[in-house]
Amino acid sequence: MRPTPARDLAWAHSINPIVPPLLRPRLRFPIIESWVVTNPRARSARPRLEREHRAGLPNGVATDVAAHRRSGIHSSKSADSQLKSSVSQPPSALVTSSIATLRSRAVAFRGALEKIYHTERGVSLADFPHGSCSDATDLLGIYLSERGLGEFEYVSGERQNPDDPSRRQSHAWLEQTGLIIDVTVDQFSDVDDPVIVTRDSAWHRKWTPIRRRVADFRTAGSREISTLEGVYKEVAPEF
Repeated sequence: MRPTPARDLAWAHSINPIVPPLLRPRLRFPIIESWVVTNPRARSARPRLEREHRAGLPNGVATDVAAHRRSGIHSSKSADSQLKSSVSQPPSALVTSSIATLRSRAVAFRGALEKIYHTERGVSLADFPHGSCSDATDLLGIYLSERGLGEFEYVSGERQNPDDPSRRQSHAWLEQTGLIIDVTVDQFSDVDDPVIVTRDSAWHRKWTPIRRRVADFRTAGSREISTLEGVYKEVAPEF
């Protein structure tokens, strides 16, 4: 019984892996070629097979490469969609973790500063936290930054004294993309918390910011720069 084109094609594919590449272009299967001419799907595949022969590639290699490329494109699109999905989700856990980390660092900073004998802190920090917000804020900014928590902004503001409307008060604190860190806030009579780390502070909204800059005691122009350097070494001995 004469073999069918489909059987000849299956037989050709079965011997393809064991035939040396240099001999494959010379193989001819008349029955298969006649079937290719009469079959529309085979005619569409013939140009690809001819290109593979001219390139010296075994049958199926180019197809595998193209399939691999399509698979890679699909994978990259899938990865992009997953990335977009993760970015679109609210980073509530990340925000909570950052606030918790900043709070623990700020509390540690204040505790270390309070352990330094008041006469060794310099004039501006001798009565900490009273009248100490400017230099303490600059010290805290570097303290947090050198622990990999990013760069912080020194913010100074003014408000009307709630106890004496005829007078004004000044204050300074740290900010980072809307997050407020304040370690001298309890010097004021209308606040009880010694450390504030939050994204929403009704108390700070009462102040009108008048100056913003990078928090760094080394570039702030303090008159007690040498004293502050000594204080910082006590607060952060590992740096």
